[in-house]
Amino acid sequence: MKKSLIFSILLFFFFTSYSQVFVNGININDIKTNYCIITKRSIPSISVDYGQDKARKKAKISDKNGKIVNTKKIITLLNFMDENGWIIVNFSQTSLDSFNEGIFLFKKK
Repeated sequence: MKKSLIFSILLFFFFTSYSQVFVNGININDIKTNYCIITKRSIPSISVDYGQDKARKKAKISDKNGKIVNTKKIITLLNFMDENGWIIVNFSQTSLDSFNEGIFLFKKK
C-alpha cells in the first residue's frame, strides 16, 4: 500500500512538472491564469494573450528546454499545447482560405 501511494505521488509530480509552455521566456503553466488566446495570422507570426499587461504581437512559444515550437502549421501548435496540459475550448477562423489562420482559446486541463 505504501509503495503504491508513493508511486502515485511521484507520478503526479512528474506529470505536473512536465507541463511547461513558455511564451517569450515566461512559463504560462506557473502563472495564475486558466485561459490563453493564441491568434495566428497569414504572416508567419502569432500572438499570445494569457492575461499579461501588454500582449506582444509576435510571440515565441517554446518547451522547457527552450526549443521553439514551429507555428507555421497550426496542427503542430495544437498538438504541443495538448501535450503540455491545455485543451482547446473555442476556435474562430479569420480567413475562409486557410485553416492555419484563426483565434484559438485554450484552457488548462
